[in-house]
Amino acid sequence: MKIRVLLTFSLIIFLFFSCSETSDAWKGRVVMEDGIRKVYHDDPAVSPKHQGVLQELYELSAVESSIDSNRIFARPISGVFDSNGNIYVADMKGNFVRKFSKENRFLKSFGSKGHAPGEFLKIVDVALDKEDKLYVLDGDLRKVVKFDTAGTVINTFACKELMPSSFIVDSHNNILITSFFPTEENYYVYKYSSAGRLLDKLCPGELSINDLGEGVAGDMWRLIAENITAVSIDAADNIYLAFARPARIRKYSPEGELQMVIDDAFELIAAPGMEAGKGFIGDIAYTDIAVDEMGHIYAVAGGMDRKGKAEDLPQIESRLQVFNAVGELLASKKLRIDKFLGYRISVRSGAVCFISPYHAQIDIYRMMFPEEGS
Repeated sequence: MKIRVLLTFSLIIFLFFSCSETSDAWKGRVVMEDGIRKVYHDDPAVSPKHQGVLQELYELSAVESSIDSNRIFARPISGVFDSNGNIYVADMKGNFVRKFSKENRFLKSFGSKGHAPGEFLKIVDVALDKEDKLYVLDGDLRKVVKFDTAGTVINTFACKELMPSSFIVDSHNNILITSFFPTEENYYVYKYSSAGRLLDKLCPGELSINDLGEGVAGDMWRLIAENITAVSIDAADNIYLAFARPARIRKYSPEGELQMVIDDAFELIAAPGMEAGKGFIGDIAYTDIAVDEMGHIYAVAGGMDRKGKAEDLPQIESRLQVFNAVGELLASKKLRIDKFLGYRISVRSGAVCFISPYHAQIDIYRMMFPEEGS
């Protein structure tokens, strides 16, 4: 039996589960090592017991011919829901953040290109604190800018210790910043106070040699392992990191102690002739991660291009995977054939925002799960 859910992006595509191959048992194994829960999904193509359903709500973005210029994005890169269901979407090329209501009405725009307060050169991520204050991360200027709900700049601070690419704000308004770029100092989560004081370096990664073969990419790409692609937190401020090479998810305590590893859940999504985490031109990798109020872990994955040429990257299957709080796979949904940056995701109160930077599309869905344990 196959359950098909109709989705519309720029054309009609299908998200689907394949239930004919599955029993009611979850397909995976758990190993405990030194108090760390390691979850392996040996056959992620097999559907799990609990299926979730994605229901399309609306498309937020618009094509260039639209009369509503507030819905045209050049390179949307990140989105976040506030406590009222409004969504903020950041554009990396336009260097602005736009706010839309949960009824899909444009409300406000933040930021512009430049060096002044409230201006940016390369927005890479956005986040909100518990009071719905907006934080914007600039990857080129290496700074965080905080706005109030009216769009006024509250403060700005520099994060010069790393090359930032992803961040999140915890329940104490501390800011956790990560970097994808492969240098020794970037294999940490940097924790700052709301005023910009560096408090700690958490969740140290492992720098090692990754032998990619002759003539593939050069020395920089050989000295890599566990590139951090995104960071999220749950209601208890536990830290979740998504990785590339190989694709995996790690959960840490708020103090940075490793608690759980979700591994091998993306092994079967490479294009024909490619291996997960390897390939002559590109890799597959988790591109974003989010955790909802119930502790469900949402991860999206797609192609990563070592040479920076999206047109050369083989077609990679983009996929949403949802895990429960103990790392078991709840849902695995094919999104579409995509290239390069893959999808970014935000979740809150059952609403899911998918952002495709390469296609400049933003779509809002609702994720519904059957009662777990039924």
